[in-house]
Amino acid sequence: MTQLESSKLSTQTYNFSLEIYGCGGEHTIGTVKNEIAKYWQTDGEEFFEEYMFSWDKPELIEKYSIPEKFQLQDWNELDDLAHLNGPEIMEENTILEVNDYDSSDKISEIVITNEMLEVEDEPEVSEELKKEVQCVYGQAFNKGRFIYGPIESDKPFDSTKLKMNCSDWDGQIILNHVEYDGEIYYLEEEDTRGKSQIIEFR
Repeated sequence: MTQLESSKLSTQTYNFSLEIYGCGGEHTIGTVKNEIAKYWQTDGEEFFEEYMFSWDKPELIEKYSIPEKFQLQDWNELDDLAHLNGPEIMEENTILEVNDYDSSDKISEIVITNEMLEVEDEPEVSEELKKEVQCVYGQAFNKGRFIYGPIESDKPFDSTKLKMNCSDWDGQIILNHVEYDGEIYYLEEEDTRGKSQIIEFR
């Protein structure tokens, strides 16, 4: 091997992207004062959903004469406890696809195992705070591809260097970010379609 060939080998880099195909999306947990929650619960969850997901809140405010003190921000801004965006991880049933970032060629597929996961518990509301507020859970449920990267390395992909940081959201495990060889990578791109939306008091 010539010195030039040796130099090329030593400087070779690999670029990967990580893709998960499945369900997920945006997930929030927020709190509202009991008085406000009672107002919205009086007319049922359907009216609450209509208002929170409306693209024209001023029209609904005028139509239903909603007092200012009961008007709420957009659903995804009601997130003082948690705001997650990523795919749902189902242990031993979610496949991670490793692709070459430049060519999009598939390098390998990995079944996500419990050993790869670091799961943060769902945030708790103290008993004292529960006397003043109610929790609101919101979800925009999508299906498709969730893409992380690009990951640059001087060595071929090694699944033992991979960790997946997740959070619990109402029993669902949602991916926050991936860690590879000590570096953190967040969701870069979604190729998804919206399936449903929910928001409700718990």
